[in-house]
Amino acid sequence: MSVGLPPANYPRRLMHIRTIECCGYERDDGLWDIEGRLTDRKTHFWPQRAGERDLPAGDPAHDMRLRLTIDLDMVIQESYAYTAAGPYGDCGAMSDRFALLKGRRIARGWTKDLARLVGGVYGCTHQWELLSRVAAVAYQSTNGARNKRRGGQMGTEPPRNLNTCHMYASTSPVVFKRWPEYYTPSTELPTNK
Repeated sequence: MSVGLPPANYPRRLMHIRTIECCGYERDDGLWDIEGRLTDRKTHFWPQRAGERDLPAGDPAHDMRLRLTIDLDMVIQESYAYTAAGPYGDCGAMSDRFALLKGRRIARGWTKDLARLVGGVYGCTHQWELLSRVAAVAYQSTNGARNKRRGGQMGTEPPRNLNTCHMYASTSPVVFKRWPEYYTPSTELPTNK
């Protein structure tokens, strides 16, 4: 296994930095706050775009934030989006639409149903991207509490991450050890050749 990326072969200049950070918080009232923040920064001066303001190097071109408050059934109790910075004055105009997520359940494929509420022309590309990241962190943050609530027993549904990567393929030794009831023996295992 290699350690890190190979060295770059050519001289280069850093032009853009995107940072995404997501955090999950267990609240004292039994709910969970899952927060995400996406920032984009240019390392160079970015002149006016469509008559908007100049952007000095290092200032955020995008600074989008999102908070979902959920219960352990993954139902959204409250949703809040905020645009601290965007390249255009009205970038945050659709942020309030994220309140429409209240009552929706985070589940596999759930964003397909949300496009008409907060996707495409009904939202912001960057907040939309952040939504899927926050949803993944919601599962990571609440996994232990959800498992404890059901007494350590699997539910009637397969694990959410079954067949989502080679380590969780139904034919993998990991699945055999963790969830033998979902293991499928195979004579052909994927290789990286």
